[in-house]
Formats: sequence, structure tokens, C-alpha cells
Amino acid sequence: MLHQIRKMIGLAVAIFRGCAPESLLERALQKDVNINVPTAPEVGLYLDECFFSSYNQKWGDSHEELSMKGYEPEAEDFKMKHIYTHIASTEHKEGVVGLWLHSLNHRNYPDLGPAENNGNTSNGISADTGNVVAE
Repeated sequence: MLHQIRKMIGLAVAIFRGCAPESLLERALQKDVNINVPTAPEVGLYLDECFFSSYNQKWGDSHEELSMKGYEPEAEDFKMKHIYTHIASTEHKEGVVGLWLHSLNHRNYPDLGPAENNGNTSNGISADTGNVVAE
């Protein structure tokens, strides 16, 4: 599922900004449904926390518990020093997220509009493109 998280975030932002109806989320998460959705830029997306509850439940009797609890101060320090500064400097230099947000309403995503819109996007612009598989 190429760019799955970026597409999920892109759709959530489109819904939040009023570019897509909230009902599209349920349809987009259905099996074997192809919907052309905005792909959010990669800058700013990172794995913030890991949960090992399934592993710990399965192997708790014979293995040491997996947890990041003992590393929380170091992880927060690393995020502040390296991750957040990288995100901020990249966005300041390249402005990718800002450009994406600005252009979101003007992009040609025919699937973002309501199902009864006969090919028009939620912003009223006619859309004449085919569906792209949301991988």
C-alpha cells in the first residue's frame, strides 16, 4: 500500500478543510474501492510512538516486556533536537506543506465531491479524470 499513511492524512485534511464530504472516509476505507485522494507531503510525518501490546500479551510469560517507557526522556529530547527542527527547516526552506494546502482546493480530485455531483468536484470545477487506485 504505497503512500497509505500520506493518503489517509491527505483525505483527512481534505475533509477537515471542506474539500470532501465526511462520508467519503467510510467509502475510502472499504475493501476493493478505488478513490483518487490527495497524497499529503511526506515532510512532517513520522512514527511518534510504538505499542507492543499484542507482542507483550502473547509472549509476556516467557519474554521481557517490550516498551519504550524507559526511553521517553531521550526520545523527546531527540525529537526536539533533530526531528522537529528538521521538519521546521525543511518546510521553511521548501514550503511543500504550505503549497500543498494552498493548492488542495484547486486540484483535480473528482472522487472528493459528493457521489451525486455528476463529475464535479466539491469546489464546482468540472473533473474529467479517471480513478487512480489508492494503494
